[in-house]
Amino acid sequence: GGRQRPLIAGVGARMSGRPNPMHAAHAMPGLVPVESYDGLLDVALDDGDVPGKSVPRPPARSRAMLAACTLVVALFVLLVAFGALLGKATHSSPIFTPRISANNSGPLVPGAQMMRGVNLGGWLVLEPWIAPSLFYQFLDSDTPAVDEKTLCAMLGPEESRRQLTAFRDAWVTEETFVKLQRIGINTVRLPYGYWVFGDQPSFCPNVTSIGYMDQAVEWAEKHGLRVVLDLHGVPGSQNGFDNSGDSHKAPFGAPLDAHEWMMPENAEIAIDVLRRVARRYKHSSAVVQMGLVNEPIGFALS
Repeated sequence: GGRQRPLIAGVGARMSGRPNPMHAAHAMPGLVPVESYDGLLDVALDDGDVPGKSVPRPPARSRAMLAACTLVVALFVLLVAFGALLGKATHSSPIFTPRISANNSGPLVPGAQMMRGVNLGGWLVLEPWIAPSLFYQFLDSDTPAVDEKTLCAMLGPEESRRQLTAFRDAWVTEETFVKLQRIGINTVRLPYGYWVFGDQPSFCPNVTSIGYMDQAVEWAEKHGLRVVLDLHGVPGSQNGFDNSGDSHKAPFGAPLDAHEWMMPENAEIAIDVLRRVARRYKHSSAVVQMGLVNEPIGFALS
């Protein structure tokens, strides 16, 4: 057939750039020495190539850079596509969109106002991850306070009352309700514990928070917000988390007995607190719902 291209004749000098005498001595017609990162190569000439002229070969680093840039661009395109899909989902998913009636005219209950609410967490039931500053004082303790129960036990009633009063006076104020109403929030969920009246001997004795609950309900009525009162902690702890006021999490908490909170004596205390709270706010225009117990551990219920 046609003219057969000569093959590479051999490898010459390395990166030093010095000529290889063996290479020059054995040069073949139709081959030209080319300098590269791998050395001097005899490369076949195409028609129109000029003998003695170096033909550049892309260095390995440039090829790696090109591959990296291509990968970055591909990842950017994927992120943009994912962001677009996520944005669409947040506007169309029922998780983010309030349910409406079949005719799309309003809430499921005719004439009802859609609930748009927030949780006033960490206020009347301490949670270290929400208000960690109260727990910094125990960092050097062998057994630090990890919840509201152990905080009161380590500080004692008088100091507990002093610190919790200062904290609760500042954490939520009337201005909080004003701002929430201004941005379109119409409902607040207010967690509280079975020790809210300060009359539980084993849990923050003589440290009451019922006055703050009264104040929150009053502010809600004044500024047109609704309140969901949620019993967040019951005797024996319904889940062993710090949001029950009594953490059983290792290494500082004792093992949780998942059925203790349902023992008759503990259940009666919780029910009595619910009755007292219901009677207290039965005439309130703001309180619209009461939660019986927050996040009870599932397998105990079954």
